[in-house]
Amino acid sequence: MTTAPASLVEAAKDALLSASAPAPALRPDLVTSWQRSKEALGSPVNIRDVPQVGLDLLDSHLLEMFQAPLAPVSDELDGTGLGLLLADSGGRILQRWAHDHSVADHLDRLGTVRGADLSEAAVGTNGVGTVAATGRSVQITGNEHFADFYRSAVCTGSPVWHPVTGRLLAVVTISSRITERAGLVRPLTPSLPAPLRPHAGGAEG
Repeated sequence: MTTAPASLVEAAKDALLSASAPAPALRPDLVTSWQRSKEALGSPVNIRDVPQVGLDLLDSHLLEMFQAPLAPVSDELDGTGLGLLLADSGGRILQRWAHDHSVADHLDRLGTVRGADLSEAAVGTNGVGTVAATGRSVQITGNEHFADFYRSAVCTGSPVWHPVTGRLLAVVTISSRITERAGLVRPLTPSLPAPLRPHAGGAEG
């Protein structure tokens, strides 16, 4: 997957928001996500902050299930400028791992903390909520996000499926500022423990 030039992305988003035809040559999954975001939120200017739920409402059993397999993955990210996020199937952040202070500060500025609601209905297109909405792996970069305050971020998220029921259990996302280090995300994907790899039926957007 290649990222379209920022100017083309901006033109396509402006066209969609003004109800004219979107510019061509953009990923259909991205445009569809913008459409869902527009229906739920109207305009990016309406998204002023990230909603949060009480920590007592988070699924502690799901967090316990993923804590051990994700810990070594987060250790691999130490010094890379990348942070690791675990969300439930509704896009609510259960836990984040950020060894680097710069990463923690970046996530804090974006409101990406435990209890943050990153569903598309809350903040629009992003690397957590869009995975939760579609059940498909996706990378969202810069102004591909619906909300303006995510313009400095790149997030690559993957769904995690229940091995028996096939239902969506969680979303695992690697997030960072837009830098050359963001290219490390794809080589790190095979390091995920087998139960956390994207479902065989999921295609990367």
